[in-house]
Amino acid sequence: MRTTASALKARPPAWYWIVAILGIIWALLNILAVVGEYLPQSFAGIAKENAPFPWTVNVLYRTSIVLAVGTCLIAEVGLLRRRSWSVQIFAASLAISLLGFALRYGYGALFAPPEWAYLITVPYLVFNGVVLAGRILLLWFSVASRDRGWIAEGAAAT
Repeated sequence: MRTTASALKARPPAWYWIVAILGIIWALLNILAVVGEYLPQSFAGIAKENAPFPWTVNVLYRTSIVLAVGTCLIAEVGLLRRRSWSVQIFAASLAISLLGFALRYGYGALFAPPEWAYLITVPYLVFNGVVLAGRILLLWFSVASRDRGWIAEGAAAT
């Protein structure tokens, strides 16, 4: 059930704000992880011809992860401001994340040489699984908040 700005009489409970702020912190931690992974020092000593993925797969993967992290932060700001467009942005962030992980792990599992097997190890998979689980939970929370009338189209934070 969609609500309008005039129907936003019910104030969200205190835990809504706690979850929204924790979501912002989650998005900022994701940004720190991406920045840490993509610093030039992390590529020192890897020649371009020895890279585990072709240039196009690597660029598409990195671009998708940066877009997913950025859209997640935008959606969190929308959730904090009680805007319903945050639901669509969370869905886009999740879809972009899935595309990026499919590029990295799909290509890595099928075509990467054996010496690059560390790219598909349990710690990498667990970390990315936690990231996906967090995005799924935030999407669920935003949909539930919209359905309960805590966020609505054009609603100002009250």
